[in-house]
Amino acid sequence: MEDENKVQRDSRCENQPGAATETCEGETRREAVQGQVADGSRLAETEGPGSGAALPKNDESPAAVADATLQAGVSNTPLTSLQKTNVCIDYLKVRFDGVFRAERPSYKDWKELIKAFKVDPDKFVADKGMSGYERSYRYGESMLVMAGGEFTKNASGQETFVIELKGSGCRQLEDLVRLEVGLKPKEQVEQAVHDAWRDLLLTIRDYEGKCTRIDIPTDDFSALVPFNELQVKIREKCFSSRLRAMDIDENPNAGEDEDIPVSIRTSRNKGWTATIGTRKECQLCIYNKAAERRSKGDIGAFNFKSWIRYEVRYYHGSAITALGLLTEAYEDPDPLAVTRFIVGCLASIIDVKEKKRSKANMNAADTWGPWANFVREAAEVNIVAAKRPQSTIESHARWLDEDVSKCLAKVCGAFPDDAISIVLYILKKGLAKIEMEDVFVINAYLAAKGRTPYEDLKDFNNTMSEALGTLPEPSEEIIKLIDTEVAKLGAAKYVDEEE
Repeated sequence: MEDENKVQRDSRCENQPGAATETCEGETRREAVQGQVADGSRLAETEGPGSGAALPKNDESPAAVADATLQAGVSNTPLTSLQKTNVCIDYLKVRFDGVFRAERPSYKDWKELIKAFKVDPDKFVADKGMSGYERSYRYGESMLVMAGGEFTKNASGQETFVIELKGSGCRQLEDLVRLEVGLKPKEQVEQAVHDAWRDLLLTIRDYEGKCTRIDIPTDDFSALVPFNELQVKIREKCFSSRLRAMDIDENPNAGEDEDIPVSIRTSRNKGWTATIGTRKECQLCIYNKAAERRSKGDIGAFNFKSWIRYEVRYYHGSAITALGLLTEAYEDPDPLAVTRFIVGCLASIIDVKEKKRSKANMNAADTWGPWANFVREAAEVNIVAAKRPQSTIESHARWLDEDVSKCLAKVCGAFPDDAISIVLYILKKGLAKIEMEDVFVINAYLAAKGRTPYEDLKDFNNTMSEALGTLPEPSEEIIKLIDTEVAKLGAAKYVDEEE
């Protein structure tokens, strides 16, 4: 299979790096991608009802706005700290046909597929089954494979397996690429991330994977869309959406002019989430990403004054179509092709309006100015990778100095004879919370200083265990104070927001 895949890939790429790559129908790759994204008339073959739901079409005003912007020849500005918008892949779930048993010789047939996710195929942890599958395997901290079972076989009676990358898994892939590239100019590093995603999607296509869900968000970091005003417009349904025909039963009390099902949730940590559509085909989820990250204790998220996420989620047949078109966009030599596709998906799903009109005239209403500007500016970003909160060793050290040191000194002042044991106990609790994404932050600092990074989480834990030895336990009063009272404080301060 490996040789066959190589031949296929060589034949696909032999015309690059020219201005365009020929498809098997004789059209250029650029024309194929732009045509599919623009009018939705040439969709990939899918399974299930509603294939291609809510993919971009240029017969609606928001997509027309995006299309006009994309045709204007925007600049190739690289990712910078002043970046106002961003697009990325934030969830990917793909099903494959075949027997997947990492403990058996037949596993060799799937190793190239696993390698494409930038993990070592020989380093995995076998676990119990889930979601109807009888077994599972974890690679690193964030990649999951579920396989086997009678109830998950395909229509031909063949076993299947699923590979799932949640948001942390997508970031793990990008961070591993950055670690491989090392200290090179930012443009080269981000291009390597782009190429890794392209190669992964091509490998999925080579192995005939069928996508069952993909999330492709567009982020607003600078309040291009005033969030308070947007909340009012969403609540009053001052927008048009092609998702209006989907599962009206979710809103059984809707009136005649309320045929767009919208779920809105709020939380005490300034979180706000609006979800349009259902998981049958497509959803748009708009939420306060900064509040969601803060609620989970992400220090770096406090560096964002505003971070609003517009997350398009495709399911089932629509996910197959979306992944196919996204793969073609990654193949396109145009550096803006992927951004065009992702922003085009958002623009084709919702158009926020200046003023609310009757249901019959909503599509004819003028697009809200801030929304049109946001879609236009988002289309100008040519780097497709998640912008991470600035959670660095330097920012953590600054936070310790500014916010933690005084609090720690006061607690130690209440127990002066146990001051050292208090510090070490807090350190011990912190080490138990370290995950692989935290190790990436540490490794970035070590690489910048020319020091050897940790191989993985196990290497980090072993190193810290050897360095610290056996840590003394503080008194029961101190343990109760830290474990119980801090837990109460955390529960009162934070309310998790759905991602």
